Amino acid sequence: MPIARQRNPSQDDVVFGDYSLPSIIGSTRDGMVSSFTAVAVVATLLASTECAFLGLIKNPPDGSPLRYSGQALQDTVTALTYIAIFLNVGASWSGLRMIDILGKMPFLNAHHEAKLKKSSPDPRRFSITSETTIDSAMRDHGLRGWWAFMAWHSIISLLLGSLCVVIQISMYIWIHEAVAVSVVTTLFAFFASIPIFFSLIT
Repeated sequence: MPIARQRNPSQDDVVFGDYSLPSIIGSTRDGMVSSFTAVAVVATLLASTECAFLGLIKNPPDGSPLRYSGQALQDTVTALTYIAIFLNVGASWSGLRMIDILGKMPFLNAHHEAKLKKSSPDPRRFSITSETTIDSAMRDHGLRGWWAFMAWHSIISLLLGSLCVVIQISMYIWIHEAVAVSVVTTLFAFFASIPIFFSLIT
């Protein structure tokens, strides 16, 4: 099979083979890659845990006490389990897609710089002021539109999926366990969920 030959650049071509992102953008990108890697891993683990929990709900152990056996409560716990699975699967895939596009940022920006260089001889300069935010800086380097939505989708899906996990487990405890156990675990569940609530509003 013949080997494809690489086309030699013409005089009109602008080559950015050694292009690198501005250092602060590069370090921010590396941090985002680590964050979305963690999101994908955590979301996958939560989805797997929810699948196991769904089996427990559908096939409760023999002799399991039920303090509240109302069908509405059982249906609510089951619905939260399904919702948590879907949200965490979505968060995992969004995180994986963000890792993919963040890895392509240097190439995509080099390609964009080459186009700008052909149309304008003055290179684009990146600068940061006191009003510059992380979102605006990353948007200037390609993370906008669909990819901005994908980033928010990943984070919000993980947060809501985690909240569903906390709520459903708390409800399951109230259905199956003694009052004292339910009260204590609910307090700890609320305390553990404080970062989730803050992440949803900030």
